[in-house]
Amino acid sequence: MTQFKKDEVRQAILQSARKEFSLYGFQGANLRDIAKRAEQKPANIYNYFKNKDDLFQGVVAETLEAIETGMKFIKGWHPSDSQPVYSIEEERQTLLMIIDFIDKNRDDVYLIAFKAQGSSLAYLKEELITETKRLFAGKISEVVKYSAGKYSYTPTEFFFGSVNRYFLDSMLEMLRQEMKYDEMLAYIDEMLIFYYNGVMALMSREH
Repeated sequence: MTQFKKDEVRQAILQSARKEFSLYGFQGANLRDIAKRAEQKPANIYNYFKNKDDLFQGVVAETLEAIETGMKFIKGWHPSDSQPVYSIEEERQTLLMIIDFIDKNRDDVYLIAFKAQGSSLAYLKEELITETKRLFAGKISEVVKYSAGKYSYTPTEFFFGSVNRYFLDSMLEMLRQEMKYDEMLAYIDEMLIFYYNGVMALMSREH
């Protein structure tokens, strides 16, 4: 019974905090107002969260975990005899998973992308770009080596960083414009053709 009440209080604080962060962003959010909306004393928040930053992360915790899972999925792919290169259809399925994720978690993604200034999550976008540009360059380098001469060039990390920033900014702009799911799918297919064929052309060029 006691544990149930604690979980109930924690959820009430999280729900109140989500509302506060959505309205005022991380910087403008007030812990006293969060506590009042949750019908708690301000000091009680610290029984569940270390500080406002910890509370903000608590609100979007499931989405952060999903992002980490997605990164592990990308890291897990390597060229093999059965799959020497990532096909355009497999790339499409990956992008569809990303769009599905954004569509189903619009509120959380919006909070992280547009309301996190001043929090530790304000740097998440740049951290993802830094990690993915190194990751993609490494994966393509593996493909080039595995191709036995079919491909000869690995695009630079700067290239992947620039393209990944374009992709991420485009997806966030779709979110900002409140695009419907079907509209997002149509645009993502344009992005896919541009990206995939561009990378393949680069890999095939001579040094």
